[in-house]
Amino acid sequence: KNGFQTITPDNLYEFLVNDKELPEKPIMLTFDDGREGIKKYAAPLLEENNFNAVFYITSDWADGKNIPEHEAYSGFMRWSDIKELSEKGFIIGCHGKTHVDLTKLDDKSLNDEIINSKKLIEEKISKEVKDFCYPYGVFNENTIKKLKEAGYKTAVTTRSTLNNKFLSSL
Repeated sequence: KNGFQTITPDNLYEFLVNDKELPEKPIMLTFDDGREGIKKYAAPLLEENNFNAVFYITSDWADGKNIPEHEAYSGFMRWSDIKELSEKGFIIGCHGKTHVDLTKLDDKSLNDEIINSKKLIEEKISKEVKDFCYPYGVFNENTIKKLKEAGYKTAVTTRSTLNNKFLSSL
């Protein structure tokens, strides 16, 4: 009603890096973790309004597996749901393997969180995963470096500022 148009991480990237235009009222809708409410409630409303969105998946939690007790307040989507949403044109991004603070990990664990989760999601949806969302919104120089090495194009946080460090060294 108010003229907002959804954009994708690719649209934002192209605006920031290549000065491509965005709609007059751009908005990027993102959903973390991969909870089943996305498929049940959000996706139908998004489709009805011709909106796109990015669903950042915590790969070890898909199919309701390996859920820590403090996160078990709602269910999680199945891989078949995630693939179906991807096939409908929604963007599937990565939110890590186990949703841990990446800044506290050694290199081996960090690679596992960033690379293995990406590979699993790509395998399950048969598409490249280019977008990442930092668990808890935290990152440091090492996480940025590892994301670039893994082939991610964008990374988002809950911080209310633009961090050009990721983009400036591409």
